[in-house]
Amino acid sequence: MIKPSAFSRRQFLQWSTLIGAGAALAACQTEPTPEAPVLNLLNWPEYLSPDTIDGFQTETGIFINETIFESNEELIELLTDSPLGTFDLIVPTDHAVDKLIREQALLQLDRAQLTNLNNLDPVFLNDRAYDPGSQFSITKSWGTTGLMYRADIIPTPPASWAEFWALVPQHSGRVIMVEERDEVLGIALRLLGYSANSVEVAQINEAAQKLMEIRPHIGLSSDYFTMFRDAVVVMGLGWNGDAFLIRTEYETPVSFTIPREGGILWEDDWCVPRNALHSRNAHRFINYVLRPEVAAAEANYTGYGTVVPAALPLIDEAIQNDAGLNPSLEVRQRLERIALIEPGSEADLARQAAWERFVAG
Repeated sequence: MIKPSAFSRRQFLQWSTLIGAGAALAACQTEPTPEAPVLNLLNWPEYLSPDTIDGFQTETGIFINETIFESNEELIELLTDSPLGTFDLIVPTDHAVDKLIREQALLQLDRAQLTNLNNLDPVFLNDRAYDPGSQFSITKSWGTTGLMYRADIIPTPPASWAEFWALVPQHSGRVIMVEERDEVLGIALRLLGYSANSVEVAQINEAAQKLMEIRPHIGLSSDYFTMFRDAVVVMGLGWNGDAFLIRTEYETPVSFTIPREGGILWEDDWCVPRNALHSRNAHRFINYVLRPEVAAAEANYTGYGTVVPAALPLIDEAIQNDAGLNPSLEVRQRLERIALIEPGSEADLARQAAWERFVAG
């Protein structure tokens, strides 16, 4: 998911130069420089309600300029390869946040600007190992990775990943997987009875071989909404909220399940890059989406789990009762979080080599 070389020495020096320049500039100023009314957002596809965008822009006069990415790897590349200060607010997944914190690529958040922070569930505020106390990130949503399928075409879904593997050739060319290294490898590892976070090279290579068995039959993309709608794709590895959004916004019968061997549990976070040019606008937006009514509107649009308890009564009953969106305790016990594999380690290099072979086909 994250390339070992995502931060090269050249890119690290870029970050360091900018950080130093920013510190020097701050030392020369007694008053904050007024920010232009713009917020440059780097976000996943279909991951922000149009009503949230319109409401924020109307209330604040700040225009949201949204750029879409399809994987955490792409997010890292955009951050490091784009001109410094290109993005003000980003939405990486938990393990990518871990990496960005270690690389000192994120701005420490100013709690004085986040007056709605007390609306956040204390578990998500204080109990995340990769960012204790939420100094650099605020949880946006949480969700799961599992099996998505067109219920009208596949009325009886595979009960296990082993059954999915066996079914793939029957739908050759109409199967998709999210473009996320460690989630894809993680599912193959779970299929084989291993941890999704295995660092054993032999197990990683075994999972890679398992993936290559189905590679001729599948595509890779995280922007599969119209593909499912048009039946270009009929099943695949995807995210639970996306299945909900395809059902509701695209009026297509797509269902979601966690097969017997298990799936992935994750969260995405709001983060401000350390070189953001409009960091106060970013703080203002984070504070806006922490309002219960806005958080509820986001959950009603995306289907993903909210982290604002006061929003729960405002969320549609159909979402609250959806087993794909709110898995039972039995299902949750089969979910595993992706951990950051030490960059450059033997396991990381083995995973990256396996992923590059898989992508190349």
